[in-house]
Amino acid sequence: MHMYVSFKNQNLEYDGNIKINYLLLELEFNIKEKILNIELKIRSKKIHIYSLDLNKKEDEDENIDEIQTQPDETTDETTNTDDDEESSDDEKPDIKQILKLLDDAKSDIIEIITYLPKLMKFNNSNIVLNLGLCDNHLTIKASSLIYMISAILYPANLNISFTPEFNTLILKSDVDITLDIIVVNIVKLLFITIKKESIRNIIEVI
Repeated sequence: MHMYVSFKNQNLEYDGNIKINYLLLELEFNIKEKILNIELKIRSKKIHIYSLDLNKKEDEDENIDEIQTQPDETTDETTNTDDDEESSDDEKPDIKQILKLLDDAKSDIIEIITYLPKLMKFNNSNIVLNLGLCDNHLTIKASSLIYMISAILYPANLNISFTPEFNTLILKSDVDITLDIIVVNIVKLLFITIKKESIRNIIEVI
């Protein structure tokens, strides 16, 4: 299976696409538009099979939520507003909590990253990353992990160019990755990942 990932972001503004070729199938996902296209590729011809617009699904889910959560006319609007704000704040993952979980899972993350070159072959792939977390101590801790991952993946032909940013909050990336992977290896990677409790804890929080 051949995969190509092109992704750019500046904090919450992002754009890019993911393209996967497997046998005669070609899947392309537009990250910004949230549209997945599936095509059948026969020689030089492409036959469109299916398109999935994730924006429509999100709109439908929001409409359902609005109907289910319509306030009672006799309920105090001020109280509802305060409760909504509190629940919204509770649902947001804390960056310090995530970094604590990442620190706890460092050995498992490194083990999985070390296993990647055995499962897939990168072809002149590059990641340019700028990261700042306001708190310089947290930036340094995150940077040490990223540098470690970069050193592991560099021999596998994946170059990560990382710049830590201090006294600011920023996440900027430019990703250009091309790789080949056997489908059964994807299953192996998923199994290895979900088997780690520390990784599952990170996924649950995010």
